[in-house]
Amino acid sequence: MPRPSKKTMWPMSRSEPSFKASITASSAKQTKLDAPKVNLRENSNVKIRRYAYDGTRLNAHNVEADVVFLDDSFKSVDLPDHHYTNYLSNELGFAGSYVDVAVRQLLADTSVINKECKPIFYRGKNKQRFHDVVCSYMPEEAFEKFQDDFRETDLQTKDAQIDSRGLFRVIVLYLLDDKMNPKLLVVELDPYHLMFPVGDERDWQKRYVQYSSKRLDTGNSFHDVYESSFLKMEVWQHQDFETSLQ
Repeated sequence: MPRPSKKTMWPMSRSEPSFKASITASSAKQTKLDAPKVNLRENSNVKIRRYAYDGTRLNAHNVEADVVFLDDSFKSVDLPDHHYTNYLSNELGFAGSYVDVAVRQLLADTSVINKECKPIFYRGKNKQRFHDVVCSYMPEEAFEKFQDDFRETDLQTKDAQIDSRGLFRVIVLYLLDDKMNPKLLVVELDPYHLMFPVGDERDWQKRYVQYSSKRLDTGNSFHDVYESSFLKMEVWQHQDFETSLQ
């Protein structure tokens, strides 16, 4: 299977966690489930560390940065306490659905992540929800270091729109590599807009029940459905976050 090329990457931010291959976070003012492991480089030098960067240089909507993927970003989780899930239906009608269209669009052209990529401001009950979901994908210590660097992109399709925004959201980290080149690290996919749900609580809780692992019984993860395409992407390993400050 193809493997991502060897590179040393560094996220941008104030304090720094990193990947074994290492990455560093940025500082802008502004129940984990087992998952199949992607066939990654054996001797990666990528380190994820946090470098301070000027948040004012980020466009409010479109972010110029290369897109890379966290190795666990295509797994799926179900957190009943938060009515959160991103499992996929295994029914025949899934192919060609807005979720399928959005994911294939992302894998065919990762630049869709750069468009309308907005900073995330989480507070109140959403703060714990966001923490618990994201920590299903990356170490908690890294989350604490990078918590000011998360952004959200809408994957828009002709169906499933909320006003002018897409129902499908992607959670990313804004980082810098060792040459201070910007990166957007895809952390998690939120196809049903359950990370920061809006509107009538009964409506989004119905969406949770509809797609929960209990309801689907043998529901698929993103990795189950899109493995062959995902393996062609540039992937960083979640266990390579360094949590010491740089």
